[in-house]
Amino acid sequence: MANTATGYLAIQFPEPNPLASEEITRAILESSLFNYEACEISEDDSGLSGVFFPRWDADSCWEWINHELGAKASELTPESKSALIASEISGYSYEWGCQYRDRVEKIEGETRLTEYQLSFLDLPEALKFLKAFELRVGGSLSEGNGVQIKLLKRGETEKKGVEQFEFAVSGDQGCTVKINFRTRTRKILDTVFVDEIDESAMNELLDDLLCERDDLYKKVRGPKRKPVKKNANTGKSRKKSAGKKTSKKKSKAKSSAKKKSTKKKATRKKATRKKARRKKS
Repeated sequence: MANTATGYLAIQFPEPNPLASEEITRAILESSLFNYEACEISEDDSGLSGVFFPRWDADSCWEWINHELGAKASELTPESKSALIASEISGYSYEWGCQYRDRVEKIEGETRLTEYQLSFLDLPEALKFLKAFELRVGGSLSEGNGVQIKLLKRGETEKKGVEQFEFAVSGDQGCTVKINFRTRTRKILDTVFVDEIDESAMNELLDDLLCERDDLYKKVRGPKRKPVKKNANTGKSRKKSAGKKTSKKKSKAKSSAKKKSTKKKATRKKATRKKARRKKS
């Protein structure tokens, strides 16, 4: 029997649409993609939400939604498909202890899901990422699904600039690990596990440790989104540019007026000089 993942899906319509909600819910409940082991989706006029249990992972479930959003030959009626395109969608899936977690989202009007996957780290890199090397001896961190990280010891090694950190990491699974760490360059050198932990238990520990880290999710596929222009800023920039144009016009008018006045003064001076010459003669 294949492994079973756990998934969650929420579809929210911009306006109440009981017919679309009922049809999409029925299609999901009857689908073997979502309902490999079980599917508990509830609906009301504004949308639907709930958990489902697919085979291995939810990739095929997200692909089904993408198909219904974009395909000409859809399982849904045109009305339900239009409602699905207009909706906002969010969801996630994971297979605990197998280093697999993903998330999906869709904003109103998009015809494809944006998909993200969690980038898992090994334990030393995870401790570095979580800034455990900045702890004081005896200090601790609480991360993820109830995992405690405690710095037991810290001391110099024979190598210059290299310190050894000893951590106790404990949750449903746990271990004690010694890590040689070059503090200036923040480089991990050697890792020694004080007590043995097998691969399966380590995967479960890392899953619990990193499951809530939003900053480890990376986009793997989805539509490109254009940056939203802010009307207020655009308005300000237009006003400023208009002001600049006006000020340029004013400055041109002033300069032309100055030139005219200068010409008049020069003409008056010439006339005065001619009169003075005539009197002398």
